[in-house]
Amino acid sequence: MNKKYAIISNKEKDKNNKVSYLIGNMLKKLENCEIYNLSIGQNELIEDKFIKDADIIFSLGGDGTFLNIARQTSKLGIPILGINLGSLGFLSEVELKDLESSIKKIHSGKYDIVNRLMIHSNIYRSSILKYKDNALNDFVISRGELSRIITLELHINGSYVDSFPGDGLIVSTPTGSTGYALSAGGPVIEHDASLILITPICSHVMHSRSFVISNNSKIEIKLKGNNNTQCLMTVDGQKAYTLTTEDIIKIEVSNIKAKLIKVSDRSFYDVLRKKMYNRER
Repeated sequence: MNKKYAIISNKEKDKNNKVSYLIGNMLKKLENCEIYNLSIGQNELIEDKFIKDADIIFSLGGDGTFLNIARQTSKLGIPILGINLGSLGFLSEVELKDLESSIKKIHSGKYDIVNRLMIHSNIYRSSILKYKDNALNDFVISRGELSRIITLELHINGSYVDSFPGDGLIVSTPTGSTGYALSAGGPVIEHDASLILITPICSHVMHSRSFVISNNSKIEIKLKGNNNTQCLMTVDGQKAYTLTTEDIIKIEVSNIKAKLIKVSDRSFYDVLRKKMYNRER
């Protein structure tokens, strides 16, 4: 039976589809392959009909490309292999120097699939559902272009936690803990953990710290202020929704998991040292 591979590349990172064609030629040398190629721009929609029959998706680009592809395709349950064409590439499993050996492992079935937790948000305005979305990394509620601080009221499992004046809040998965949340002072969390992280951004509350909560928690965030108060909620750094006063954001673990392909025996901490600190063992 043929294995079906969808190769989705970032048109800015993979100039002239050079790496896409390279992978395609590698696969053509192997038996029983079907190959689908797609080149996309930032936030460009991926039609389900293009990938729905694929057994594996190759993501060619950086972390942003991987997040975009994972957010759009995870609902189909297709495993994704990240091939790094960017700089940091924390989510990308394969570097270009290891491309040929990794392709052979994939085709012969010598790989593992790691399930990563995703989170889901519903945004309500006047009790009406306005937007909904899933994230693999994080939802970031932050002030808009004006330099004024915003105040966000946080509830967890129906209990009032506190109000946070400042630049906003980050609600992230363990995968997202090494992203924006880390820059905002949050902890490093193993990516296969089952929990949610909430991190204030430049809070004007002296005692504010990150909250690490269970994966069955229900989060509710409300934007406080006058009628002119606005802020943004970004999804994995890819999409943005404009929020207004008294909008309510409800966040919980999604029933969808991202399936990431792992072909190396590197541990989380091996990757952390290499990607974050540029150090080997």
